[in-house]
Amino acid sequence: MITKTNIPEKGFFIFLIFVFIFFISTTRLSQAQTIQKKISLVNEIVKKISPDEMKRMHEKLVSFENRNTYSDTVSNTRGVGAARRWIYSEYKKISDASGGRLNVYYDEFKTPIPQALREFWKGSDSLRIANVVALLPGKTDDYRFIINGHYDSRASGSNDITTPAPGADDDASGTIVAMELARVMSQYEFDHTIMFVADIAEEQGLFGARNMASMANEQKWEIGGVIANDMVSNIVGGDGSINNSVIRVFSPDPPDSKSRHWARYVKYVGEPYVPDLSLELIYRLDRFGRGGDHSPFTNLGFPGIRFTEKNENFERQHGNNTDRIEFMSYEYMTKVAKIQAAILTQAANAPRPVTLSSPSRNRADYSTLIRWTHPTKETDIAGFKVFIRKTDSGYWQEIIDIGMPEKTTQTRNTPEGQRVTTDIFQVFIPFRSVDDYIFGISSYDKEGYEGIVATYEKRTTTPRR
Repeated sequence: MITKTNIPEKGFFIFLIFVFIFFISTTRLSQAQTIQKKISLVNEIVKKISPDEMKRMHEKLVSFENRNTYSDTVSNTRGVGAARRWIYSEYKKISDASGGRLNVYYDEFKTPIPQALREFWKGSDSLRIANVVALLPGKTDDYRFIINGHYDSRASGSNDITTPAPGADDDASGTIVAMELARVMSQYEFDHTIMFVADIAEEQGLFGARNMASMANEQKWEIGGVIANDMVSNIVGGDGSINNSVIRVFSPDPPDSKSRHWARYVKYVGEPYVPDLSLELIYRLDRFGRGGDHSPFTNLGFPGIRFTEKNENFERQHGNNTDRIEFMSYEYMTKVAKIQAAILTQAANAPRPVTLSSPSRNRADYSTLIRWTHPTKETDIAGFKVFIRKTDSGYWQEIIDIGMPEKTTQTRNTPEGQRVTTDIFQVFIPFRSVDDYIFGISSYDKEGYEGIVATYEKRTTTPRR
């Protein structure tokens, strides 16, 4: 306790000022050191991504020749069965190296066998197939992020199970990115859960992703975001153009869907750590007439995006021995893995998104009042940021750190009859009319991890005139 004992009155006030300044200075220094610790951790994980490890795994996966979903499952050197078992064994080795921190399993289900292949399968009309999953449990909860690539490949004919179809780019590349992230990130603990998934039967209709998305919906998983990696190692387009510094990120409408916010988030938190790779946000679910393993999740309301190389070469997709490993760029694939390591490290440690009420207009000065709540499970919130953009802009144009703003409390009854008290935060944004701007809010914790931005829900009631 500070007292006036033996301190002259004037000197006492000077002493109090000194104590206050010292307190503020040490607090800011402590905050800066904490945030620097976060930055150091992200950089440390990014630097551990190894092009040599990726090349080793990539060459092995491509060596199974034809990984059609309905190809050989008995051979140990050829076909989808050998590929599946190898991916599983590789994930188990990664888990062992981390002290058993990964839960590795097959996500099995049945799929119909095409009529043209039933003779090969001795008259059977269905086949058990499987995604391969490596789950890294969160240290605080089961809020999760999913990263996947599909390990099946195909030749020109969708039922061709004999012609070599190495699928080096489509999609051994995406599968290997997920595996390399598991190898590195399993050495660390994260607040939230991360699932590293090798999907099956993407080429037959996204069957593996559909099975997992359906399971997520039935079991009510809390999913912060899905990243589908599909063709992330080719840099030479069919027209001869070369680009190894841009990758496309696809996300579906509407403009402020959860998927769109997830896309903006990965660009916002990822690019600073890998400055030689830019994320080009494409505001479409996917390329025209094509599909990816994020789609089954977005169709059920989960946030999902797709990473795909800037320059596609259609002659090296779904071809007879045309999608080969010598055409791939490990430098480019390594950049993709690094930026996703930066993204997942931050997302898996960050607070969940807040929930906004509809903003209101101050008719006197045309300012906007924003109100929101944050999940009660998040106990270490240090502050909030306001994100602002014009309605015709696809990306945030202003970001304002507002710290910890004014709040009130609200008590309500839950459907289970429990009394719950919720903190309600609010902030005025001067000279910004809600008619002309889109506003979003994100929270950040004491370590500096920022959550995904949330915007207000679309009005569903009849507006007052």
